[in-house]
Amino acid sequence: MGEVDQSASDLRELERFIVNNLDLERLEALLDRFNIFEATGFPIRREVRHSDFLAFLMRPREDHGMGDAFVKRLLQQALVQSSGASEPVTPTELSSWDLGQMQVRREWRYIDIFLLDESNQLTVIIENKIDAGEGRGQLNRYYQAVREEYS
Repeated sequence: MGEVDQSASDLRELERFIVNNLDLERLEALLDRFNIFEATGFPIRREVRHSDFLAFLMRPREDHGMGDAFVKRLLQQALVQSSGASEPVTPTELSSWDLGQMQVRREWRYIDIFLLDESNQLTVIIENKIDAGEGRGQLNRYYQAVREEYS
C-alpha cells in the first residue's frame, strides 16, 4: 500500500473512531446533563451572558488554561454534526491545526461570536439563540459581511 493510500486509510480510521465511538458518545451524554449556568446561578435565559462566557472559553489566550482545546473540540463537533455538507476541513485535519492565534470577537457586525484565524484561513459565525428565532435574512447578512471583509 502506498504512502498516500495509507494516509487516506489512517484518516478514515481516525474519523470512524471519533464519529462512531460509543464510549465517546456516553461521555458526551454524561457531560450534556451538567449545565454550568444552572450550577453557578448564572442567568439561564440571558443570551448575551452565554455568548460572553462561550467567547471566553473559545479564546485560546485566556487564563482558563485550555489553550485552543475548547474551540477546537467545539468546531470538530460542529463539523461532525454537519456530516454530508461540503466542509473545507475535516474534524481530523482540524485536530492538527494550531488555533492559538485565533481571534474571538463579540458583536462584530452584530454577529454574536465571530471566530477569525487568518493563519488557517478560517472564519466562523456563531449566532447564539435563546427563546428566539432567526431574523429575516440575518445569517445571510452576516455571511455577506464576513465575505466582504475576509474573502
